[in-house]
Amino acid sequence: MTVNSEFDSQNMHINANAPIYIESGGAGNYEKNNPVSSTPAPYARYLSSDYGYGRLTAFNTTHMYWEQFSSQALTEIDYVWIIKDRPRY
Repeated sequence: MTVNSEFDSQNMHINANAPIYIESGGAGNYEKNNPVSSTPAPYARYLSSDYGYGRLTAFNTTHMYWEQFSSQALTEIDYVWIIKDRPRY
């Protein structure tokens, strides 16, 4: 289940009301991978079948930026800002 905060959008979570989980995996199978589900979970925000990697940048104590890169397309394919301006959790 997705627990939206007051200011959530597709690529930004501000003062999220629950933990944020980012799943990123790059299989090492050279026989290719299974197709992305045609019926994703309701809490899924972005799905990709590309091989790639993620990078998390913590700018300071309140702002983090997650990027997902495609190794095939050599470009950023998704991102999200995670912002906390008040202490919780």
